[in-house]
Amino acid sequence: MLTSNIFLNISNIIKLRRNLLIKKNILNELLLIFINFTIILISTSGCITNDSGDWGNAPNINLNDIYGEKFNLSDNLGNIILIDFMYVNCPPCQLQMGELIKVYEEFEDKIIIISISVFGAGDNNEDLITFKEYYKANWMFALDTHNEDATRKYNVLNVPKIFIINKSPTLKPLRLSATKLSSLQSLLSRFLLKAGAG
Repeated sequence: MLTSNIFLNISNIIKLRRNLLIKKNILNELLLIFINFTIILISTSGCITNDSGDWGNAPNINLNDIYGEKFNLSDNLGNIILIDFMYVNCPPCQLQMGELIKVYEEFEDKIIIISISVFGAGDNNEDLITFKEYYKANWMFALDTHNEDATRKYNVLNVPKIFIINKSPTLKPLRLSATKLSSLQSLLSRFLLKAGAG
């Protein structure tokens, strides 16, 4: 009798532990879903982190693109330049590509776009070529390098991060997080209007 009670208690304890583990796993799953949903919502919500303070001159970037062509930011002064910091396996960066394609289609002859895979993300030229071809993106793509370290120069702590550098000689980059098409169109139109090119 005592032995059967012990086995019954052990059985009940095992069932109770199993039920608690299942509940704990469900709570963990729900927490992960909530965190992922929040990240996606924030990254696609058009959050603009516009620095109203004096950012200073745009740091120069001197990189080779994925085909070996040189890109030097200072050679392109006088143009409106959109710098897209990203990497291939970043879901918000992939979502933002659709917005950038539309921006490029609307402003292609009025702005310069360069997408830069952030230093340390693990991308290589082949990854970027495949990514560029998949999205049919017709602008320049480059890998950030240890020597150039554009990621550090522009203080990029998360991606996607877009900088719009206007035509003014003082070059104050406008920093944007993942943003909606309408926000980009509005900003670019405003910059072009001020520059007399729109």
